Amino acid sequence: MKRLCSVLSLVALPLGGAALAYDADIGVVTTFGKMEYSAGFDCDDYAYCCHWELFKQGIDAWQVGIHLYEYGRTLLIESRPRTDWVHERYCYVDGAGGDELLCWSQMEAPADPPSWIDEMTGPQGHALNIVETDHDDASFRRFCFYEPQQDLSVNCWLQAATVALPNPPQSAVDTLASWYGVTHYEDVNSVVEATVVDLWYGGHCDWAGEEVFTESEELVEEYEESTGYDAPPDEAALSDLEAIEELLDELEELYGDPDGDTGNE
Repeated sequence: MKRLCSVLSLVALPLGGAALAYDADIGVVTTFGKMEYSAGFDCDDYAYCCHWELFKQGIDAWQVGIHLYEYGRTLLIESRPRTDWVHERYCYVDGAGGDELLCWSQMEAPADPPSWIDEMTGPQGHALNIVETDHDDASFRRFCFYEPQQDLSVNCWLQAATVALPNPPQSAVDTLASWYGVTHYEDVNSVVEATVVDLWYGGHCDWAGEEVFTESEELVEEYEESTGYDAPPDEAALSDLEAIEELLDELEELYGDPDGDTGNE
């Protein structure tokens, strides 16, 4: 798998300036958008900070990992022989226009793309958020894909109130893919497909192969100076249960043991 965030790291989205409210029907102001995008503070860090700030404000949010396929349904493998080549020659081809994208040679059929070709044509990984928003009908819950690097709600959907976790329908995933296609791939006229590969509630992503920004004292200092907000905990994987336990511990310190001990001698 390619490193997480490679999609938006390619365009290096400029961030900074005033923080934006998440959505009119939530009315929360976030501060993490004041951080500059960098190799040390990238998409999984934005998603982590988004979840943490909304969690502290009592808003349910999740972090979600997706794969984006740049050429989607139009990426084909075709035999493209040349008279001056003694070996078999194959190419990944843009099915929409027939253009050769990446080619390789091999001794015999069938096509067997080498590892470096697979890496270059594999999915781009990215992290963003899903946030639960207010909704008038108690029979449903409303969730939105939220791109924290741009303080933007990409699209929303309703699902039955009895479903515990966000469960985006294919139409919402396709809309998300189209948004990335128009926003980040318009120059190459690509078809983009998206696949949700992970959903978690809690701390920083621990499967992207990247360090959480809180491991850098300089980035923590920059975050707290830029946002005026404490950085999230320096943990690689803060689970839902651990987050609840942390909150209970904080409440116990403030108000005493819920079983009757006030905490005061």
